[in-house]
Amino acid sequence: MLIGSGLIAYSPADAASGIGIGSAAGETGPTPTPSCTPTGFSEDFESGLPLTGPFPTHAPPGSSLTLASGTWHALNNSSPIGEVGVFGSQATVFPPHAGMTFAGMNFRNGSGLAAIDTYLMSPVVTFKNGDSITFWTRTVATPAFPDRMRLLLSTNGASTTSADFSTVLLSINESLTTTGYPSDWTQFTVTIFGLGGTTSGRFAFNYNVPNGGPLGTNSDFIGIDDVVLTQPVACPSPTPLYTRGDYDGDNKTDTTMWRPTAFAPNLSAFYTQYSGNGGFFGIQFGNTGDVAIAGDFDADNKTDFGVSRFTTADGVDLIYLESSTNTAKFPVWGNTGDIFISGDYDGDKKTDVMAWRPSDGTWYIVNSSGANGGFTFITHGQNGDKPYAMDTDGDGKANLVYYRPSSGDWVVRNNDGSSTTTNFGLSTDIPVPADYDGDNKDDIAVFRDGLWIVRRSSDGQAEFTPFGTTGDIPVPGDYDADNKYDRAVYRGGIWHMLRSTQGYTGVQFGAPTDTPMPKAYIP
Repeated sequence: MLIGSGLIAYSPADAASGIGIGSAAGETGPTPTPSCTPTGFSEDFESGLPLTGPFPTHAPPGSSLTLASGTWHALNNSSPIGEVGVFGSQATVFPPHAGMTFAGMNFRNGSGLAAIDTYLMSPVVTFKNGDSITFWTRTVATPAFPDRMRLLLSTNGASTTSADFSTVLLSINESLTTTGYPSDWTQFTVTIFGLGGTTSGRFAFNYNVPNGGPLGTNSDFIGIDDVVLTQPVACPSPTPLYTRGDYDGDNKTDTTMWRPTAFAPNLSAFYTQYSGNGGFFGIQFGNTGDVAIAGDFDADNKTDFGVSRFTTADGVDLIYLESSTNTAKFPVWGNTGDIFISGDYDGDKKTDVMAWRPSDGTWYIVNSSGANGGFTFITHGQNGDKPYAMDTDGDGKANLVYYRPSSGDWVVRNNDGSSTTTNFGLSTDIPVPADYDGDNKDDIAVFRDGLWIVRRSSDGQAEFTPFGTTGDIPVPGDYDADNKYDRAVYRGGIWHMLRSTQGYTGVQFGAPTDTPMPKAYIP
């Protein structure tokens, strides 16, 4: 069973930089998805937890807690057990994330030198793939005794037996360091996938600290606040204008590969597996040494096959095959070293021919609509920056964006010529901008060794989703046609996709040395 993505070590740098996962978009996005209200619950712990002593220890078999969202369960399996179980806390040690109260667990869960093992279990839930759990947590401002907390899942109905919570969805500070648990309120989100169908069970926050207690070298104080279980509801299918990487026009990103050395001596090829009918298509297109590109150059809502190629005679050739007419086009634009950035810069639903020149940070754009006399030349960025086309304001036109790894700054050129800077990321992150929240605005986002960090444009909050591992190639796309781009990675010929409405799926398609085409949107 694949649920969550196993143990993920949280780094406080994620919170310090306000980091989130970006988008590699820039094409005109889908039309808005019809409004559908998710089910689930929220819990802010404003009532129902003990605030004054003597506190219950919640010794086995534990105790029920009547909270606003339903009947939770507290269990203290610490050995030896201490004088306190799960309790409500206000601002004595640190303030709540919101409201007046949060749920707390601390070193007093154990006695003497103790193995602390305390559980705050949710109400009984009928889980399905795609459900997500979001919560806020923190430890003390200056930690000297490391804390650890695990988010666990039980699929055994109403059971409150700790052994049934055997699936680790997330582990915060697994290695027990003094800097591994966030010392400010930080939000985490975990999506459930890999279930065989709807399953009854509970999730639990497990304060799990060996060598803890009043005489231990570990365990101090953690808070949990504003827990939200979101269970997506199937919505009527939207009618997207264009989905990146959709080669058959069904509004879903297709698993598509480019193989630079498909045929001897120097011919390349594209291979795609259509999501609409499962059919396979392959086409010899391009030469070894070309760079694969993608875009909808003819506004038929289908991605066209294409490559860029530098020739000494005339500079950079863009060669693409229009899917509506099956006609190859050969515009010449740019110099050696220029980078093609796929985007609709003038809002006519067609990908425009453009080049970004790293040596001086200039964008050279041929507007397919003929706007601005047909050509646009704008300097935005410098050598060492990473350029992206992102529709950051939802107007159907790609904004010029660069990410500067040296500072972690994303700089967006707005329609009025001004710039907006957002600090979000580390120099080693892989930018992955896309519209992850379905508001038709691309989100700033990064992929960090298996952790997706997205700054949602809908509310400005950072969302942390563990999916993948170090060395994976991130390939975000809308794999379920719900107008939200999904976290996905390519690993050695296998596509791993965490779809926002249908959960996890894996598809074996391609060879380890192939280039997955969604990567063409995030050069």
